[in-house]
Amino acid sequence: MAVEKMKLLNLVIEKSQAHGVLKDIALQERIHLINSMTEINESNFKLKVDEDLIEEVKGLCLIDNFSEKKDYKTIQDKLYKLMDYMKLERVLDKALLEDEYDFDVLREEISSIYDELSEIRDRIQILEAEKSSLEEMNIIEGIYEEIDFHKLFNLNFFNVKFGTLSKENMERLTKNYDNIYAAILHIGRKGSNEIYIVVSLKELELETDRILRSVYFEEIKLLDEYLDTPVQMIKKIEHQMMFVDQELEGLHLEAKHYDEKYGQRLMVCYSQLMLELKIEQMKKQLAVTNNYVYITGWVSESDCMEMESHFNQYGTKIVFATREVTDVSHKIKPPTKLKNNWLFKPFEMLVHMYGTPSYSELDPTAFVGLAYMLLFGAMFGDLGQGLLLLIAGYFLKKKSEAPGGILMRIGLFSMVFGFFYDSLFGYEHVISNLFPESLSNMFFRPIENINTVLIAGVVSGLVFLMISYGYSVINKLRNNDMKEGLFGRNGIAGIVLFTATLLLVAGSFLEMTWVPIDLMKIIMVLMVILMVIREPLANTLKKKKPLYHEPASEYYVESGFELLETFLGMLSNTLSFIRVGAFALNHVGLFMAFHTIAKLIGSVMGEVSMFIVGNVIVIGLEGLIVLIQGLRLVYYEMFSKYYTGDGLSFEPIEVENVGGLK
Repeated sequence: MAVEKMKLLNLVIEKSQAHGVLKDIALQERIHLINSMTEINESNFKLKVDEDLIEEVKGLCLIDNFSEKKDYKTIQDKLYKLMDYMKLERVLDKALLEDEYDFDVLREEISSIYDELSEIRDRIQILEAEKSSLEEMNIIEGIYEEIDFHKLFNLNFFNVKFGTLSKENMERLTKNYDNIYAAILHIGRKGSNEIYIVVSLKELELETDRILRSVYFEEIKLLDEYLDTPVQMIKKIEHQMMFVDQELEGLHLEAKHYDEKYGQRLMVCYSQLMLELKIEQMKKQLAVTNNYVYITGWVSESDCMEMESHFNQYGTKIVFATREVTDVSHKIKPPTKLKNNWLFKPFEMLVHMYGTPSYSELDPTAFVGLAYMLLFGAMFGDLGQGLLLLIAGYFLKKKSEAPGGILMRIGLFSMVFGFFYDSLFGYEHVISNLFPESLSNMFFRPIENINTVLIAGVVSGLVFLMISYGYSVINKLRNNDMKEGLFGRNGIAGIVLFTATLLLVAGSFLEMTWVPIDLMKIIMVLMVILMVIREPLANTLKKKKPLYHEPASEYYVESGFELLETFLGMLSNTLSFIRVGAFALNHVGLFMAFHTIAKLIGSVMGEVSMFIVGNVIVIGLEGLIVLIQGLRLVYYEMFSKYYTGDGLSFEPIEVENVGGLK
């Protein structure tokens, strides 16, 4: 439950070994690459200089970007077409990448299979196009006029078009028939299609086409070799259709043979091509000389030993060096890699939604996870509904790990609170009746303890806010921010002021005689003074000048407004947690309404229907609202105290899968 420590990795390898090393980096998925050329230009690429490294170091003066590029587009298009044709899903199998392979052999193999199948594929496309044309011409079956199409389509002075029109469009055409210089003859019907022949003068062909387009006339092309009387044309079409179907069936059987023969091999080629594309992408981050390649990246401290041991297999052909973050220029921002146990791991998603923690920040995931589970459980406590959320999360987890994991955990906490709330699918006194009366005190029903529930919500908020202040102090001091860590409103001065204010309010209004009221007032005044003069005070302690980053008058006016905002924030942040108790009461109140409706219906079916409808509405509507409200409390009441979220996420190089079918 922390931010993993990082080390900056510098690798120098012989150019001949570059492909193998880049392949290892991609498959290990442990190195976050950064641009080596930039690091060298800024003198951040450092090696221990001795006799063994003298050649590598001498080459740094001739450094340049990695310019070697390969053309993958052609071979990628061929592979995708083959896989789509064979209906192979693009699935990356990293187990197939462990063995050595030659990309040139891979390229030739894909091209060979593609060429072998191209003749069959092209012939199938031609036959399918012909079949489509024959099916379109098959509308001839609906003609009830005996027409010689061969003579009709070979007139000297007239153009003839054959096609279909809907009844609605034919009515539109009829209304403007006087303006049409063409004869339109209805010659048959097939299904919902009305078949027409349009005869017009060749000189008026453009005008006729314009009118026909306006009424969506669908022209059907009749191929010359089939022109005859309708009866003879149908015979020719059916005969050719049978011939085309037979040939297509044979070609598809032959193609299936290729699928069985090459399908598995193409899956291997796909995985290898995805690795090659990733290696090509990695090259943009490298620097190169005539003989050496320079690689820079971040690696977690826990992986360093294993990585070094792995790269030792290359012997003297590779130089492996790492540096601590403290030895690296402050201009370089280390990436953040969170490390959490199984319970809090899914809540990393909520943290990243707000922003990635900076490398120097405390990892808030455990606090966020625990707070969110407790808040949700308290607001949505029901044993039965929590169980449904847990089951829903289990199935969702198979598709989406983090959301499903979060739903399972908040469902579990909903069950725990629901048990002690004595609530099962909105019915109270069901769970408690299963236990002896002597144990009845362990159940706490919100509707019977309204004031206690609301106060408990505020008290829980105070606890979470205090923890948030603690996170803030640690984060600020770790970054050597004395101004905010010691004297800021979210620093030690802010904690003391908040605590003193609470005790003063408790002593004044709740008549707690043990609280020294006058002492609390003195402490509050001192903390206010410290917060107002925090900048000059911090700069004085650090012996830093100037004391103010702006004119003193402007600084104190700004500090005054910040102080007012601080007191308003204390009030609003504290009272905001009253919603925890309010939603716990609201949960019970909604079901009381549904129970009342069921009694008014006065039947078993009414009771059952209200039970189902009530639970669906509460889980779907109130559940969503509570999810959002819990997130709001975590983000705006707690995160705002201590979390910056301006870090760089640790993104190790890994082979990516395109997936699916085109």
